[in-house]
Amino acid sequence: FVQVCGKAKQEFKGAKIASLPADNAGSHVAYGAAAKLEELVLVIRDICHCVDLLSKDSANTQVVKMVLNSAKTIFNFCKIDRIDGIRRNAISTGDLDERHTVINFSETRMNNAHDHIEASLRMMPFIRGIRSNEEFLVYYEERTPQDKVKLDNIINGCNGECEEQMLTLLKLTAIYKRVHLLCSRQDTPVSAFP
Repeated sequence: FVQVCGKAKQEFKGAKIASLPADNAGSHVAYGAAAKLEELVLVIRDICHCVDLLSKDSANTQVVKMVLNSAKTIFNFCKIDRIDGIRRNAISTGDLDERHTVINFSETRMNNAHDHIEASLRMMPFIRGIRSNEEFLVYYEERTPQDKVKLDNIINGCNGECEEQMLTLLKLTAIYKRVHLLCSRQDTPVSAFP
C-alpha cells in the first residue's frame, strides 16, 4: 500500500496524499500505510464500499434474490464444460459474437451485479436455442432422467418473464454502477472493485 502511494506521488510529480479510502477489512492496512507516509493522511471510509452496501441491502429483498438466482443459474449452466464448448464453437463459427460470455460476481461485492445480469441476458437467446444444437442433443441424451428435468427447467426458465425481471433489475443496478464508476475508475482507482 505504501509502494502504491509512493508510485502515485511520483506519477503526479510529488503531489501529497490527502486521504486513503478503506473498507472495514482494509482500514488497519490503510492506517499502517498512513503512519509511514511523510504527510498527515486521513483514512476515510471507501465511498465505493458505501455504495456497495446500499446495493447489498436491496439484494436482501425476495424479488432481487429471485432474479440474481436466475442469473446465477444461467452462469452455472453456461460454465458446464460441454455447454461452454458449444458456446465457444458457436463463437468460432460466427453464430455468436464474443460478447456472449457469462460473468460471475461475488455476493459480498454487489457492485458487479450489473455486469453479471447483463451477461446473463446476453446468454438467454443462446440457451433458448440450444435444443437445436446437435452437440447439445448428444449431451442431453447422455444425461439421467433427473438431469434432463434440470436441464429442461433451466432452458424453459429463460423465458420472457425472466428476461423482463432481469431487465428491470439491470436498470436498478445501472444506478449503482454509474455511481460506483463516478467514485472509482481504472484511470482513478479508489476501490479494488470497478
